[in-house]
Amino acid sequence: MKLSRPTRDRLIAATAALIVLVVVFGVVLLAKSCATYTVTFYDDIGSTQVLFTEKVSKGDQATNRRPESEDNKQFDCWVTEDGKEFNFSTPIEGDLKLYAKWLE
Repeated sequence: MKLSRPTRDRLIAATAALIVLVVVFGVVLLAKSCATYTVTFYDDIGSTQVLFTEKVSKGDQATNRRPESEDNKQFDCWVTEDGKEFNFSTPIEGDLKLYAKWLE
């Protein structure tokens, strides 16, 4: 089957546009899958004193580090902003703030 020149040109343009869309979509998906998030560990709930930060790839887990207390407080666990204990087997899906909970 022989195509007219305008039909062939439109087919080539449509194919090129489709290839560009597939490449752009692939790059966006790759960038999202390679995303890196920051887990920030604070001294206490409501505190702005950062003890350390960790870069974590999307879907990976944060490291459960034990902070040292300058005034001999005993560390209990890491909690989220709402005061719930954080489970370190949770995959990281965005930036996260964790706060040290100290035993009284």
